[in-house]
Amino acid sequence: ALPISDLTYLDSNPAKTRRKAKNPLPSISNPQDFRRVSSIVDADQLPDTIRRVKLLKQSSDKPLGFYIRDGTSVHVTPQGLERVPGIFISRLVPGGLAESTGLLAVNDEILEVNGIEVAGKTLDQVTDIMVANSQNLIITVKPASQTSSAGGTVKA
Repeated sequence: ALPISDLTYLDSNPAKTRRKAKNPLPSISNPQDFRRVSSIVDADQLPDTIRRVKLLKQSSDKPLGFYIRDGTSVHVTPQGLERVPGIFISRLVPGGLAESTGLLAVNDEILEVNGIEVAGKTLDQVTDIMVANSQNLIITVKPASQTSSAGGTVKA
Protein backbone atom coordinates (compact mmCIF):
# COMPACT_ATOMS: atom_id res chain seq x y z
CA ALA A 1 0.00 0.00 0.00
CA LEU A 2 1.17 3.50 -0.82
CA PRO A 3 1.15 6.27 1.79
CA ILE A 4 -1.73 8.74 1.32
CA SER A 5 0.71 11.59 0.56
CA ASP A 6 1.95 9.74 -2.54
CA LEU A 7 -1.52 9.21 -4.00
CA THR A 8 -3.68 11.19 -6.40
CA TYR A 9 -7.44 10.67 -6.44
CA LEU A 10 -8.82 10.24 -9.93
CA ASP A 11 -12.55 10.68 -9.18
CA SER A 12 -14.26 13.17 -6.90
CA ASN A 13 -16.89 10.59 -5.91
CA PRO A 14 -15.39 8.68 -2.90
CA ALA A 15 -17.37 5.55 -3.80
CA LYS A 16 -15.64 5.40 -7.20
CA THR A 17 -12.26 6.67 -6.08
CA ARG A 18 -9.26 4.95 -7.58
CA ARG A 19 -5.81 5.79 -6.44
CA LYS A 20 -2.76 6.22 -8.60
CA ALA A 21 0.81 6.83 -7.43
CA LYS A 22 2.17 10.32 -8.12
CA ASN A 23 5.72 9.01 -8.55
CA PRO A 24 5.52 5.47 -9.87
CA LEU A 25 8.70 3.39 -9.71
CA PRO A 26 10.79 3.41 -12.89
CA SER A 27 10.41 0.36 -15.07
CA ILE A 28 13.35 -2.01 -15.34
CA SER A 29 14.25 -3.58 -18.66
CA ASN A 30 14.04 -7.30 -19.26
CA PRO A 31 17.36 -9.19 -19.14
CA GLN A 32 17.29 -9.68 -22.93
CA ASP A 33 17.37 -5.86 -23.29
CA PHE A 34 20.72 -5.55 -21.52
CA ARG A 35 23.93 -5.31 -23.53
CA ARG A 36 26.29 -8.13 -22.68
CA VAL A 37 29.89 -6.94 -22.24
CA SER A 38 31.73 -9.96 -20.90
CA SER A 39 31.58 -13.48 -19.62
CA ILE A 40 33.79 -16.07 -18.02
CA VAL A 41 34.49 -18.88 -20.48
CA ASP A 42 35.44 -22.52 -19.78
CA ALA A 43 35.30 -22.05 -16.00
CA ASP A 44 34.65 -25.77 -15.58
CA GLN A 45 37.67 -26.76 -17.71
CA LEU A 46 40.34 -24.48 -16.22
CA PRO A 47 42.17 -24.68 -12.90
CA ASP A 48 41.04 -22.21 -10.22
CA THR A 49 44.24 -20.22 -10.72
CA ILE A 50 43.33 -19.32 -14.34
CA ARG A 51 40.44 -17.22 -15.70
CA ARG A 52 39.31 -17.02 -19.34
CA VAL A 53 37.39 -13.80 -20.04
CA LYS A 54 35.42 -12.98 -23.19
CA LEU A 55 35.14 -9.23 -23.88
CA LEU A 56 32.35 -8.25 -26.28
CA LYS A 57 33.02 -4.86 -27.81
CA GLN A 58 29.83 -3.25 -29.13
CA SER A 59 31.43 -0.37 -31.02
CA SER A 60 34.54 -0.43 -33.18
CA ASP A 61 35.60 3.08 -32.13
CA LYS A 62 35.73 2.32 -28.39
CA PRO A 63 38.90 0.80 -26.89
CA LEU A 64 38.98 -2.38 -24.85
CA GLY A 65 39.76 -0.25 -21.83
CA PHE A 66 43.07 -1.60 -20.60
CA TYR A 67 46.81 -1.19 -21.09
CA ILE A 68 49.38 -3.98 -21.14
CA ARG A 69 53.06 -4.12 -20.26
CA ASP A 70 55.85 -6.60 -20.37
CA GLY A 71 57.37 -7.86 -17.17
CA THR A 72 58.68 -10.87 -15.35
CA SER A 73 56.67 -13.63 -13.77
CA VAL A 74 57.89 -16.11 -11.19
CA HIS A 75 56.99 -19.75 -11.89
CA VAL A 76 57.49 -22.68 -9.57
CA THR A 77 59.40 -25.55 -11.21
CA PRO A 78 60.89 -28.79 -9.87
CA GLN A 79 64.26 -26.98 -9.87
CA GLY A 80 62.88 -24.09 -7.77
CA LEU A 81 61.64 -20.62 -8.67
CA GLU A 82 62.16 -19.49 -12.27
CA ARG A 83 61.78 -15.94 -13.58
CA VAL A 84 60.22 -15.83 -17.05
CA PRO A 85 59.06 -12.95 -19.27
CA GLY A 86 55.34 -12.25 -19.33
CA ILE A 87 52.64 -9.79 -20.44
CA PHE A 88 50.54 -8.08 -17.77
CA ILE A 89 47.60 -5.68 -17.49
CA SER A 90 49.16 -2.42 -16.33
CA ARG A 91 46.10 -0.17 -16.11
CA LEU A 92 42.32 -0.28 -16.49
CA VAL A 93 40.63 2.75 -18.08
CA PRO A 94 38.07 4.11 -15.57
CA GLY A 95 34.58 3.34 -16.88
CA GLY A 96 36.02 1.32 -19.77
CA LEU A 97 34.92 -2.10 -20.98
CA ALA A 98 37.57 -4.09 -19.09
CA GLU A 99 36.91 -2.31 -15.80
CA SER A 100 33.13 -2.63 -16.15
CA THR A 101 33.38 -6.42 -16.28
CA GLY A 102 34.94 -6.73 -12.86
CA LEU A 103 36.78 -9.78 -14.23
CA LEU A 104 40.17 -8.21 -14.98
CA ALA A 105 42.59 -6.39 -12.69
CA VAL A 106 45.89 -4.54 -12.79
CA ASN A 107 48.83 -7.01 -12.76
CA ASP A 108 46.80 -9.94 -14.11
CA GLU A 109 49.18 -11.96 -16.27
CA ILE A 110 47.92 -12.56 -19.81
CA LEU A 111 48.56 -16.17 -20.84
CA GLU A 112 46.54 -16.44 -24.09
CA VAL A 113 44.71 -14.20 -26.52
CA ASN A 114 41.98 -16.00 -28.51
CA GLY A 115 43.73 -19.32 -27.92
CA ILE A 116 47.18 -18.03 -28.93
CA GLU A 117 49.77 -18.43 -26.17
CA VAL A 118 51.65 -15.19 -25.49
CA ALA A 119 54.72 -16.84 -23.93
CA GLY A 120 57.74 -15.89 -26.03
CA LYS A 121 55.89 -13.07 -27.84
CA THR A 122 56.86 -9.42 -27.66
CA LEU A 123 54.60 -6.71 -26.29
CA ASP A 124 54.04 -5.42 -29.84
CA GLN A 125 53.07 -8.89 -31.09
CA VAL A 126 50.53 -9.37 -28.28
CA THR A 127 49.12 -5.88 -28.92
CA ASP A 128 48.70 -6.71 -32.62
CA ILE A 129 46.88 -9.96 -31.79
CA MET A 130 44.52 -8.10 -29.45
CA VAL A 131 43.79 -5.32 -31.94
CA ALA A 132 43.12 -7.83 -34.74
CA ASN A 133 40.61 -9.68 -32.52
CA SER A 134 39.23 -6.74 -30.54
CA GLN A 135 35.55 -7.20 -31.52
CA ASN A 136 35.38 -10.60 -29.83
CA LEU A 137 38.39 -10.98 -27.58
CA ILE A 138 38.96 -13.96 -25.32
CA ILE A 139 41.89 -13.56 -22.97
CA THR A 140 43.15 -16.12 -20.52
CA VAL A 141 44.70 -14.55 -17.43
CA LYS A 142 46.36 -15.60 -14.25
CA PRO A 143 44.74 -13.20 -11.75
CA ALA A 144 47.05 -10.78 -9.93
CA SER A 145 46.38 -12.60 -6.67
CA GLN A 146 48.17 -15.59 -8.27
CA THR A 147 50.97 -13.61 -9.97
CA SER A 148 54.29 -12.00 -9.11
CA SER A 149 55.53 -9.46 -11.68
CA ALA A 150 57.67 -6.43 -12.62
CA GLY A 151 58.21 -4.19 -15.91
CA GLY A 152 56.87 -1.07 -19.62
CA THR A 153 53.22 -0.17 -20.82
CA VAL A 154 51.18 -0.31 -24.09
CA LYS A 155 47.47 0.46 -24.63
CA ALA A 156 45.21 -2.38 -25.83
